[in-house]
Amino acid sequence: MTRLSSLSFVTDSACGATRVVRAAVFRATSALALAATLATLLVSFGAASSARAQTADVNAEAQVFFERGNRLFEQSARARGARRTELLEEALQAYVATLRIVRSRNALFNAAVVLERLERPNEAFAYLVEYLAIEGLGETERRDGEQRLAAIRPRVAVVRIESAPPGAEVYVDRLDLAPRGRTPLELAVAPGRHLVVVRAPHHEDARAEVEAVIGETRTTTLAPSARPVVIELAIEGDEGPLLLDGERSSVGRHELAPGEHVVSLVMPDGRRRDERFTLRAGDPPRRLSLRAPSRATATLVVRSDLPATVRVDGVVVGQGVEVRAILDAGEHALEVESAGAPAQTRTLQLAAGAESHVRFAFEAPSGRRFGAWPAVLASTTGALTAAWGSLALTAFFARSDYDDRCPGPGTFCSTQFDRIERLNLVADVMLGLAAASLVTTIVLFARRGSGGDDTSGDEEGTTARLELRLSPTGIGFGGRFR
Repeated sequence: MTRLSSLSFVTDSACGATRVVRAAVFRATSALALAATLATLLVSFGAASSARAQTADVNAEAQVFFERGNRLFEQSARARGARRTELLEEALQAYVATLRIVRSRNALFNAAVVLERLERPNEAFAYLVEYLAIEGLGETERRDGEQRLAAIRPRVAVVRIESAPPGAEVYVDRLDLAPRGRTPLELAVAPGRHLVVVRAPHHEDARAEVEAVIGETRTTTLAPSARPVVIELAIEGDEGPLLLDGERSSVGRHELAPGEHVVSLVMPDGRRRDERFTLRAGDPPRRLSLRAPSRATATLVVRSDLPATVRVDGVVVGQGVEVRAILDAGEHALEVESAGAPAQTRTLQLAAGAESHVRFAFEAPSGRRFGAWPAVLASTTGALTAAWGSLALTAFFARSDYDDRCPGPGTFCSTQFDRIERLNLVADVMLGLAAASLVTTIVLFARRGSGGDDTSGDEEGTTARLELRLSPTGIGFGGRFR
C-alpha cells in the first residue's frame, strides 16, 4: 500500500513580518519542489531509451494482473463453497498472466499458495521449486518458501533428476511436450512408473524408468553419452608434428566428441598452422587438411577483464575476453579496445614458434556518461545562487523602506510596492533555477560516480522505484512497481 506524505502552506493576507516570512517560505518550498521535479525530468530524459520505455510498459501490465490476483485472493478468503473456488481460480489466472510477462518472485509464491488452496499440490510444488531457485531471496522469503515446500512434500510423489554433465533438459513420459526444466531438478509427479529422459547438446539421450511414491523422493542420475564424429586429418606439403586439442596426434581417422576442437601443425623452424573447427552431433565424416605456412609464425594470446576488440597492425584478429591469433614472427603493433574504455596499445616482439600471453585490464564503464555537464551545472548553480542573493537583498531593503514610509502621501507607495513584487518574482525564479541546477548537479555526480542505474530490482524485469509527486495539495513520495 502506497503511503503519501504531503506538506502545504497557506499565506496570510495581512501585511507585516508574518506575511513576509510565510510568503518567503512558500516561495522557497515551491521553488525547491519545482527544482526537484525539473531535476528528475532532466535525468530521466537524459537516460531514457526506447528499450527501457517498453520494459516499463510491460511491467506496468504485469502489475495490473498481479494486483487483480491479490484482490481476488482477498475476496476468496471471505467466500465459501463454489464461489470461493471460482475466485481462487480467477486469482490463479491473474498470477499466471503476470508470470507470462515477468517471472516475478511474488507472483510465483502467490500462485503456489492459491494452488495449495485449490488442492493442486503438484503444481504448487513446481512453482515453489522455481521460486526457491531465484538468486537473491531474502532470509525470510527463503524460509517461508522452504516451509511451504516441506509442508507439501508428504502429499506428493517427488522425482529428483540429476545428470552428468548437469544442465540437461528433462522430459517426463513424453518428448513431444516442452522440457520440464534442467538438471538438477525436482518434480512432483503422479504416483506410479514414469519414463525420464534427459537431453544434452552433442550427446545421446539418456533414459530411465522411475517409480514415484507419494511422500517419498526418488533420485535418478543419468549420464548422456557424447556421440562421436569421424574426422580424417591430412597434411599437405612439409611434414611436421601434429597436435589435436593440444595432444600429440597423427594423420588419419579419428573419432571426436561433438564440440570445439583445434588441430595444429608445428614445424621445427617455428612455422605453425592452427585450424579450429566445431563438430556437431550427427555431422557426417569430414576431412581436414593442413599446410604449413611459408613463413615462421608465433601464437599471440590476448586476455582482458572485459570483452574487447583486438587489432594487430590495424587489422581485427578477434573479439572477446580471450583472443588467440597466429601471426608472423617479428614486431607487431597491438591495440585492444573495450566499449566505454580508452583503447590500449602495445608493441610486441613475437618469437618464431613461441606462444606469447598479454593481459589487459579495463575499468568497467559506468552506466551513464555525462561528460562535462556536472561541472557546467555546478558553475551555473553558483552564478544563479549569487544572482538570487543579490535580488533577495535588494527586495529586503526595498521592503524595509516601504514599511517605514507607507502608507503615506504621494505615489511612492504604489510604485515601491510594484517594484517589490517584481523583485520578489525575479528572485523566486532565480531561486527555483538555482535549486533545480543544484539538485541536477548532485544527481549527475552521484550517478556518474556509482556507474549504475538509479533503480534497484528484486529480480530481472521487476524493480522498485521511488517517485516524487507534486499535486495541488502538496508534495509527496510514493513507491511504484516496475
